[in-house]
Order: sequence, then structure tokens, then C-alpha cells
Amino acid sequence: MASLAHNLSAICYSPLSSRPTLIHSHKQRRTSIVCSSVAISSAQNKERIKLKELFEDAYERCRTAPMEGVSFTLENFTDALEKYDFDAEVGTKVKGTIFGTDAGGAYVDITAKSTAYLPLQEACIHRIKYVHEAGIVSGVREEFVIIGEIEADDSLILSLKSIQYDLCWERCRQLQAEDVVVKGKIVGANKGGLVAEVEGLKGFVPFSQISAKSTEEELLEKDLPLKFVEVDVEQSRLILSHRKAAADSHGQLGIGSVVTGTVQSLKPYGAFIDIGGMSGLLHISQISHDRITDIATALQPGDTLKIAMASLAHNLSAICYSPLSSRPTLIHSHKQRRTSIVCSSVAISSAQNKERIKLKELFEDAYERCRTAPMEGVSFTLENFTDALEKYDFDAEVGTKVKGTIFGTDAGGAYVDITAKSTAYLPLQEACIHRIKYVHEAGIVSGVREEFVIIGEIEADDSLILSLKSIQYDLCWERCRQLQAEDVVVKGKIVGANKGGLVAEVEGLKGFVPFSQISAKSTEEELLEKDLPLKFVEVDVEQSRLILSHRKAAADSHGQLGIGSVVTGTVQSLKPYGAFIDIGGMSGLLHISQISHDRITDIATALQPGDTLKVMILSHDRERGRVSLSTKKLEPTPGDMIRNPKLVFEKAEEMAQTFRQRIAQAEAMARADMLRFQPESGLTLSGDGILGPLTSDLPAEGLNLSEVPLAQDS
Repeated sequence: MASLAHNLSAICYSPLSSRPTLIHSHKQRRTSIVCSSVAISSAQNKERIKLKELFEDAYERCRTAPMEGVSFTLENFTDALEKYDFDAEVGTKVKGTIFGTDAGGAYVDITAKSTAYLPLQEACIHRIKYVHEAGIVSGVREEFVIIGEIEADDSLILSLKSIQYDLCWERCRQLQAEDVVVKGKIVGANKGGLVAEVEGLKGFVPFSQISAKSTEEELLEKDLPLKFVEVDVEQSRLILSHRKAAADSHGQLGIGSVVTGTVQSLKPYGAFIDIGGMSGLLHISQISHDRITDIATALQPGDTLKIAMASLAHNLSAICYSPLSSRPTLIHSHKQRRTSIVCSSVAISSAQNKERIKLKELFEDAYERCRTAPMEGVSFTLENFTDALEKYDFDAEVGTKVKGTIFGTDAGGAYVDITAKSTAYLPLQEACIHRIKYVHEAGIVSGVREEFVIIGEIEADDSLILSLKSIQYDLCWERCRQLQAEDVVVKGKIVGANKGGLVAEVEGLKGFVPFSQISAKSTEEELLEKDLPLKFVEVDVEQSRLILSHRKAAADSHGQLGIGSVVTGTVQSLKPYGAFIDIGGMSGLLHISQISHDRITDIATALQPGDTLKVMILSHDRERGRVSLSTKKLEPTPGDMIRNPKLVFEKAEEMAQTFRQRIAQAEAMARADMLRFQPESGLTLSGDGILGPLTSDLPAEGLNLSEVPLAQDS
């Protein structure tokens, strides 16, 4: 065949035949003959016949004796597999080549006995729909880590994501060591701060480490300059700081540098000024030399002003009244609506001027001494200061309780002075056991003094993280233990439900009320957000286990019910063994044997759910919250409950009175029997059947017990 044309017919030569072959085209318009030669020489024909014989001979040997003359046996092949096999334990790193992909992942050749599979979710640290989005295509060779095995076919499950995570953590450690500013994309937020994606990992930026004045919503999906505060691979803990990165961008600012800023917010103690993304405090004492009692008279949020750097702690000082000048201070606002003059007087008397000159000389002398001999004449040395710090410092271990005073708040929490070397911070979520949006909702305002517990430390500046919630939890558990000991009924709000019962909030804690301990006939949905009377069944602080009972509380409210009392109830449900009756929120059992003196085989013939009837209390187990009921004892004649229940209910009080009299007579007889058999007890029996101590007016011959009347049926 010399060439091939589409839609053509060709005469091709068969290797074992000298006849030309005709290939027909479906288009019958033309027929092309494409061949180099039709005539085949005799020598070529003999060569082809010889090759045919060799092929047939080889085929026969492969069919009858395939391993004859072969030095590489099946055992050699098995040995080679063992020799080049490797440890397939989870966590082992292997190199492999992609040789196929599907919708769920990729197939990898790792030169092992069996193939390996890379699932889609393990192909990349980012979310992808198809493996080719992560560059996973046939022919690509990568290093993987074994994360599992499919037992059905002994194939291995690989991960590329784990390798990438290790590289990302190593990169973050390196960047932290180099103290580099990186760009992080804000992808989420919670009560404590923002979630940022940096170098393929998600890190946490506490609100206390955010300098931007934007809200959480405005920062979402935005890029922020960040610095690493903590990179802990073991705990998968990545803490970032925008404040540190912003401070770097303002690193050129030194003491005395003048910058332009905007008033963010006003506090009683000063104003927070935004200077290009970083927040600084302009204390009320640094606004002017003249005393300011109300900061709002000098500044308003949104005002733009020039300020001077007063310290490396980012406190700011307004360019204002000079201590060595008699000119008044003007704090200029870029809002041209107003210009506030902050001074006490414009006119300066001669005496005042002399006083100022004297103060100036004192200041210059003090400045010179501080510059040349700062410690001269100072009895309190640096060593004294260090000793004082050590003396008044305290154990800052996690779990230690300390007292502190709130001196400032922000959106994320509150700053606390605990008289330590460094300040402390109370996050919003640790300020109260209830959910709050702002710390002032929990009474956390400047000047408040409380006891806190240390729950952590910010390594970047050695500041402590405090909790008020932990203290409150301890008090709540102690309160619950006390109420359980006093067997008190408390009000609990139903805030949730599950398969086993209801969840109630009591004394600031969430407790569990099993369905078996609920007497109310309402459904779960009806009880939600309602208050229920409850009693404590179990208070276990160690296991954080708080079990409550509505049944016990309801039993207390029915404490006045005694044996023989008649109450009105409603049939709740029927069971083969009896009916459950609701008696004012408490459930009691009317056993089938206590409905009537006549035998009842099917309870549905006598009662139906919703029926209202009068029942008598037979027994009341307050501890277990169980009440046994009877209508049988109220029947004037046996069988009336089935034949004429209306008559039973009309005569209920009368029959109950008779029943109670019989009980009283039985008790009197029991007391009399006790006295008859135990005369040495020193007790006497009153006419009402009540036991009491012997009195001096008894006859000398003793008590004649034979005169005690026998109980009579009425």
C-alpha cells in the first residue's frame, strides 16, 4: 500500500496471497487503485511462506509448553515483586505517576503490587471540582503520603493535600521567623475575631489584633496585611495580627512625629484616633494644657486633626497649648463648621507671665539633669523597681484567679488592669455565661472591679487572657448544689428538646429533663420557651451533668393530697393495664383492677381518652412522683362504675368519707394492738386513736384495752 485516500476504494496486497484486494468505497463515483506493485516475485512468496511456518510453530509451542526454555520463572517474578515492594503503612511517603483520572480522583502507579488511588478531596488543599484543576493529569509524577487502604483489593489511598499542608506550615514558620508582613484574605468571622486565609491555611485574627476601623462585614473577602503571632503545627493553631503589620507600616514614626488622624470614637478618658489604619489613644489629659471635663466639647467622631506621637505605645498628643507660651490653643477641625478654642483665659497677667518664666527655667534645669545624670538624688533605683515588680507580681498560670479593674473596652472585649507587669484582656465570649453582643450588656464598663480566672496568654506581648464566665459557671454550679440540698422548687425555661427529653435553663446552666420526669400533658412544641417548675435530681459538676424533674416539682404542689382525697381528673391515655389520669398537671395511674368491683377485660369499654371523672387517691409516692388512683372505692354498690358512673361521681365525697373512717378505725386498732403487746412502751391511746405518753390521771390498775371498740363497716 503506497497511500490511503478517504472515501476511495483501493486494491491492497495480502501478505499471504498473491491476489490483490479490492476495498470498496460507499461513494461509487470512482475507484482508485493505490499500490506499488501487483506482481509478486517467487523469492518474496517463499519468504512469506517461511515466516508463516515459523509463526505457526511458535504459536504451537506457546500453547503446549509456554515456559520451555525460559530461564525467568514464576518464582523469579514473585521474588522480584518482594524485592521492589515497599512499606505500605499509613503515613509513609511514596512517589508515583498519574496514569488515569475519573470524576472521583486519579489512579497512581507507585510501582507496587497493586495500584493506588488519589481521591478528589485529597488532591489539593483548596476546594476543586475536578483533579485537573490542581494539575493532576496523566504523566504527572508527584510525592504522596499513604492515608489508608481499600481492603477489597488491597489498593492504597493516597493524599497530596497532606504533603501540601506540611509545606504550608513550614512556609508559615519560615515567614514568622523572618517577621514578614503577608497578605491574608478575610474569609469568615466569629465572636472572637476574623478568619483569614494565609499561605493556603486558615488562621485566626483576634479583634484585639485588628487596627482597621471597618466592620466585620466590610472586611469580608478583603485582603489585609498581617503578621504571624503564633504558628503551632501540633495544635493546628495559627494566630495572626493586623495591628503588628500596621505598626510596621508606621515604623518610621518616632516620638514627636506629626501625623494626620481622624477621631474614631470618644471615651470618658480620651479619644481613639485612626492614623492610616492604626488606632492610637489621645488621652483627655493630652488634648490641652487647660483642664477638659467633657471631651465632647473639644472633639467629635469624624473630626480630622494633626497629632504628635507621644510614645511608642501609640498614645497620641494633640498639637495644642505649649507650656512655655501664653498663646491660647486651637484644635482645628477639617470640618469647617466649627473651631473649638480650648483655654481658660486669653489675657495673661504680668504675675502669671513671671510664673511661667520661672516654670520654664525649672523645666530646662530638670531636662538637663535628666539628660546628664538621670539617677542623681533618686533613692528609688532600677533594682528597687525590679524588686517591686517581683514583690507585687503573681502566678500567671492558667487557672489562677486574680482581681482586676476594667479600664477600657472595645468591640471584642475589655482591657483589665490586674496590677501585673503586663495588661490583661477579657474577650467578649468570656465576659458572661449568656450570649451578649457587647460587654456593657454584662455590666462590664470602665471602673468595674471583678475577680477573673486566667485562661491563656498572648505570647506576642505576654498579655493574659481572662475569663469571667468561668467564675460565673462555678457560682451557678454551687447555687444548684445548694438548691438541691434544700430540695427547692425552681423555675426553668424550656429552651430545647431531643429524643430523650427537654433542655431547660436553670440558674444560668442548661439541664436535662427526661420525658419520664415530665408531668405536663403538653407537647414538646407547646412547652418550648415556657417556664416549668422543676426540682434537681442530680448535680454533678465533674461530669457537667444536671438532671431535673418536673414530676417531683408537681408532686410538691400536690403535697396536700392525702390517702382518701377525691380529685377531678381527665383521662390522658389508655393502656392494657389501666388508664393514666391528669390531675392538675400531675399524672396518676388508675389501674384496671381499681376501676370497678366488677371484672373489666377491655378498659376501652369503661373509659375513653378525654373523659372527665372523679377519682380517689390510694397512694402518693412523692419521691418517685407516682400517684395511684381508684374509682372502685367510690362505688356505692359493686359495678356502679360500669352501669351508672354518674351516680358514682355524685356519691364520691360521701363514699370517700366512709373510706377514710375505715382507715382511721384500722389505724386505731393497730395502735391498740401495739399497746396490748407492748405495755412497757409507756404510751397511752387517746379517744381519737392517737398515741401519747402516759399521764398521771390514769387509774392505778392501768388501761383496760378490752373496752376499745372494734371497727364497724358503715
